Amino acid sequence: MRKTLLMLGGALSSLVGCATNGLQGQWQYSDGNTTIGLNLQAEELCELSLSRFVRDDMKKTCRYETNKHDKVADPKAPKGYLVFLHDDAGNCDVFADFEFSYDRDAELLTFLVGDTPFVMEKLK
Repeated sequence: MRKTLLMLGGALSSLVGCATNGLQGQWQYSDGNTTIGLNLQAEELCELSLSRFVRDDMKKTCRYETNKHDKVADPKAPKGYLVFLHDDAGNCDVFADFEFSYDRDAELLTFLVGDTPFVMEKLK
């Protein structure tokens, strides 16, 4: 009986761990003629889509990772990430193409294009 309870507790804790990963999913910024979409998937894979004015939508596969150089003392502060776009062969450069931060408490993602921040909301 005790063994069954321990196994059930372990299974429930793994389900809770999956459910609390609010970072994964489809994020979007849209304002007038500019739309940015970021689909964050498992295993640090992603897809970035950008459209501006009447130009065709650009979609690129990418990967993302925690910004290891982002030294934040406050554990509740937004966590920083780097985005690396895939080239036509599916490879990434060693230098990040974009950055974003994720504020878990506010459930907002701030995507940086150069020095310009775009606050994205998660699509339901």
